[in-house]
Amino acid sequence: MAASVRWDPGTQIALNSVWDGKLRASWPVRVISDTPALLVAYLAPGTSFKRMATPNGQLVRMPIGDGHFTEVIWTAPTITFAFPNRPYRLLAFQAEPTGSIVRWYANLETPFVRTPDGYEFTDLFLDVVFNSDFSQWQWKDEGGLREAVEAELLSSEEATKVYEAGKQVIAFTKDQGQELLKEWGGWRPDPTWRVPILG
Repeated sequence: MAASVRWDPGTQIALNSVWDGKLRASWPVRVISDTPALLVAYLAPGTSFKRMATPNGQLVRMPIGDGHFTEVIWTAPTITFAFPNRPYRLLAFQAEPTGSIVRWYANLETPFVRTPDGYEFTDLFLDVVFNSDFSQWQWKDEGGLREAVEAELLSSEEATKVYEAGKQVIAFTKDQGQELLKEWGGWRPDPTWRVPILG
C-alpha cells in the first residue's frame, strides 16, 4: 500500500505481528485518525484476536517451534498510537465508562509497515509500562528479551538497540505525554461502531 493512502475513521484494519515474514498474532481494530504523523486506532473490549499457541494450547511469545493460532478475547478498551519510523507503539488502557486512562504501555517493535488490510510489525520482546500520567515507568519482560538473545533470535547488539528504543519512548513521554493525556483522556468511541471481527 502506498504511504499516501490513509484510512477513514471507523475503518476496520488489522494490526499484524510477524516474525521473519510469518504471522504470529493479529488484532482487528477501528481507525480513529490517520495522519502522516500518527495512526490512532481503537481496540474494543470483546474483540476476538488470534495468537500463536503450542500444540497443547499454551500461548507463546517466542517465535520458536511449531504451533497453531488460537482465538483470545481482548478485555480492556484500548487506544493504540502508531508513529511512522519509530521503534515503538503506545497503548492507552481506559476505564469504563468514563474513558479515563488508567495506564500506558509501550510495545517495542520495528516501525510499522502499511499493508492492504492494515499494518504489520515485529515485536522486540521488551516493553515499557507507565502509570496514568507518565510520572512513573518500569521495564516489562526483560526476561523475555534475555531469552530471545539466548535463543539467538536477537544478537546482544540488537538487544542493546531494543533498550535504546525503550529510552526513546520514555523521552517521548516526558516531552509529549501530557499533550497525549489532554487530547485522549476521556475519549470515547463512536457508539455506532461494532466490535470488529477477525477476517
